[in-house]
Amino acid sequence: MKRILLILLLAFLIGIVTWYIWKDFQIAENNSQPAVSSPVITNGLSTSTEVIRSDNQEFKTRALKLVEGPILVKAALGDRARNQAENKIKELTGLIKNNYNDMAAWLDLGAYRKLIGDYEGAAEAWEFVSEIRPQNFVSFHNLGDLYGFYLEDYPKAESNFLKSIENNSANIDAYIQLAAIYEFHYPEKRDQIENLFLTGIKLNPADYNLKIALGNYYKNLGRKAEALQYWGEALKLNPDNKSLQNDISNLKNS
Repeated sequence: MKRILLILLLAFLIGIVTWYIWKDFQIAENNSQPAVSSPVITNGLSTSTEVIRSDNQEFKTRALKLVEGPILVKAALGDRARNQAENKIKELTGLIKNNYNDMAAWLDLGAYRKLIGDYEGAAEAWEFVSEIRPQNFVSFHNLGDLYGFYLEDYPKAESNFLKSIENNSANIDAYIQLAAIYEFHYPEKRDQIENLFLTGIKLNPADYNLKIALGNYYKNLGRKAEALQYWGEALKLNPDNKSLQNDISNLKNS
């Protein structure tokens, strides 16, 4: 069952989802460009058909309240990295005060709040995006990740990942991350992993990562024939995958 977690980590490393913009910061006080690392989706913005809640005084008032609070740095950051994050948050706050409907600014604000360890503040920013852009998939994905792997609120993680998938069925990482939550943190939902992957494969037949993940799931359950079936299908889509070739060979010979 550790393989599902491995696939999740690989998904981050190889950039499966092309809509990701990685906040590639590293705490490096001695470097000329200090930074801190926090991967989140900050694009995948609205389409012309999307509902946008605009010209609403209630939303504008709430937006101002959400950005006027103090900057709460809870993570152990170096001075230069901390200053960089605080300055960016101030910049984003200014953008939002000028236009509370600025989705990109809200997504980035959530990312920087998460970066400084203000997880509740990050949730506030992304929850607000989810209200003003209810058909986007990005904020819901970020909330799923935040609630699942940082705030440990697994029902909220599940509902947000499922909403992200509903809004964009091609968001492959959402299936994989939700499966990891079911497997390692939400055992009463573990029996939903199979159907989650099967649904993802049905909606994304050309994606090999979901088939590898489902094959791993079956292998760990001792369902050898089904594991080989989905690994074989994945190999047809990605024939140069040496690791997968070895896994298939080892399982056939086991």
